[in-house]
Amino acid sequence: MFKHPLIIVGVVVAVGGWLFLTSGVAGGSIGSRDIINLHAISLAENVILLGYMTALAGLIAGGFDAVIKGKTHLPTSPSRRAIHGYLMIMTRNACSVR
Repeated sequence: MFKHPLIIVGVVVAVGGWLFLTSGVAGGSIGSRDIINLHAISLAENVILLGYMTALAGLIAGGFDAVIKGKTHLPTSPSRRAIHGYLMIMTRNACSVR
């Protein structure tokens, strides 16, 4: 479930955003950290959030892949098994090409 490619891409993008935020937002001459570019801070923040959301999308997609492939344990109560079966039928119908 944690090996989905979107998770890896999201983590790399978020780390890149954090690196840009911590080292790349100060302008001015070398050694001067007096001038701060607010647009660069906003850009770094958005890159970090994009990385987090991409990793979250990878987690969700990995969870659906695990459910579809049957790598998760079935619930024990009859009502939960019925719901699980209904979800399996709905995901198969949604993923099928017509």
